[in-house]
Amino acid sequence: MRLALLTLLAFAVRLQLFLSSDEPTGWDGYSYVVQVERLVTEGRLHWPDASWVTYFFGALHLVLPSIVAVKVGACLLAALVVPAAWKFGQTIAPSHAWLLACWAAASPTLTHLAGDFEKNLGVVAPLLVVLAWRRGSNLALLGAAVLVAALAHRLGAALLLASALGAAFGALLSKWSDRRVVLVAVGLALVFVGLSAMLPNLLHPADLDRLQRQLTFSPGLPPPLPYFALRETSWPQRVELLLAWPALALGVWRFVKRREQRVITAALMMPLMVCVFPLWRTDSLDLGYRLALMAPVFAMPLSLMGLPLSPTLSPAGERGMVVAVLLARTGFDPNATPPYSQWRALIDRIPWPLPTLLIAPQGLNFLYDHQTSHESLAWSPEPEFDRSTIYRLAWNITDGEWSALGAGLEPQPTRLSAEVLYVREDVWEQFLERARSDGDEALLARLADWRNPSKVRPRSLQRNH
Repeated sequence: MRLALLTLLAFAVRLQLFLSSDEPTGWDGYSYVVQVERLVTEGRLHWPDASWVTYFFGALHLVLPSIVAVKVGACLLAALVVPAAWKFGQTIAPSHAWLLACWAAASPTLTHLAGDFEKNLGVVAPLLVVLAWRRGSNLALLGAAVLVAALAHRLGAALLLASALGAAFGALLSKWSDRRVVLVAVGLALVFVGLSAMLPNLLHPADLDRLQRQLTFSPGLPPPLPYFALRETSWPQRVELLLAWPALALGVWRFVKRREQRVITAALMMPLMVCVFPLWRTDSLDLGYRLALMAPVFAMPLSLMGLPLSPTLSPAGERGMVVAVLLARTGFDPNATPPYSQWRALIDRIPWPLPTLLIAPQGLNFLYDHQTSHESLAWSPEPEFDRSTIYRLAWNITDGEWSALGAGLEPQPTRLSAEVLYVREDVWEQFLERARSDGDEALLARLADWRNPSKVRPRSLQRNH
């Protein structure tokens, strides 16, 4: 009963926080809104996606407004981590189970994932169920949990692979083997390979080109320190994220000293190492940032495994931990959204008829899809696209700069605001060529702003579409 109440409390605290804003949470909030709206009204997604999280949100939209459905779905995903953490804690000790459940209920980072990266959050609960598996347990449940975690997001499949490699290493050194587990693992891998060959947005070798662009070995501060500058982070969340490093040290000690626990210890350590070692250098909210946010999922169990704890908790201690659930509110500010009111005003000023495709910065493109039901893209269009039917929102070009470099280009752009021009794509590309020939470094730096998309979508985002 107390576990059910804790799960309900974890859901209610986060939902009340998210409902304090009328806008979707996160920079890509309207992407989920557009997806569930199209799924319910047209019976298909706006863009292909194999993640079950999107369909889960769509089912909620059958009875709830789209924005509310996404928020309720995200908070449910976070709440489900509570019983999953409790189940995993049972493999250690009863008191560990309650402590891990309380961590899941109070975790600022899980709230952060619920607000910013919902599909990543969908990985966490089934992943903990996988880690909770013990010899003699139900293999069917293990297989189902593996597939649910792997199909939530690419990151789930990658972390499962790291965990499996760690478990295999620990089993090798502890001389533990179970042929049934090996057969199930091979079978699940083959099933996932088959699904990945047919469905979009699942982990696939085509993702390697995207991965290579983010994999570097340049010196710098170890994660999560570089990412604190990307988004305002509360002190409780910083402590939670930084716990990854002492947890890893405790894991090494545990691996050496406790041979009987090497399999589960290594199964936690390997994905944690992927999350915290400074290989992923990026200045955007992408791979390294998301990996750092997944680190507590492995760090918290490792921390508890390495510490001697009483087999039971006092009633006062239990009550204190329940009160600590309020820390979950510190992981995300639902009002820290893009400037949607300004963006709506820009969209309203776009001349009709609307283009077949609008190039717009990330976030604004999803709002445009939601508001107009027309196509928008936060990438530069592929070479085969007809530039005469595509327009874009171009940022940070003055009237004087356009007069000097864009003279004679037709059609001339429409100014939507002091910052933004509405310009046809072929005209934009000619203007870019003239700007590069002119060599004005200040202008070129402004044209390279993230709000002026210049890269074509990577192959990994177009596979099986």
